[in-house]
Amino acid sequence: MQAQEIDPADLEGRIEYAYFTADANALRNLVGATQNSLAKGSGGALAHYQRGQVQYRLGQVLEAQHDAKAPEAFSACVDALGKAIDADKQFAEAYALQAACYASLAELKAWKVVDAAYCRLAPGQGTEACAEEPARRTGRRAE
Repeated sequence: MQAQEIDPADLEGRIEYAYFTADANALRNLVGATQNSLAKGSGGALAHYQRGQVQYRLGQVLEAQHDAKAPEAFSACVDALGKAIDADKQFAEAYALQAACYASLAELKAWKVVDAAYCRLAPGQGTEACAEEPARRTGRRAE
């Protein structure tokens, strides 16, 4: 089944309604609608922003439901907003929402320590990531 096209003026209201009613299926349908809109050539900054916005709200609903797909939604949010920013470098709302998506993603996914300064300041705390850091810079395995 193909997602219906939604009037951009109505899209934000639908996103917020689906979010506040915790309707993940409605948000998934809106993801499809935004993808359909982008496929038809409406690939401007606003179209990508709206796709990022629906992915962000979907990620929030999935996270609240303890669904393992929440990180995927936040990653898709980051990607969509990156395209919005590429289309309009001064799109402040896109930068702000992308930061929120990164923050949500960071809470859900384990991040490896790769900062060499951290490895020097906190010896023994970084485990494998600190052992791998010198190898990445020099091409040799740390001993």
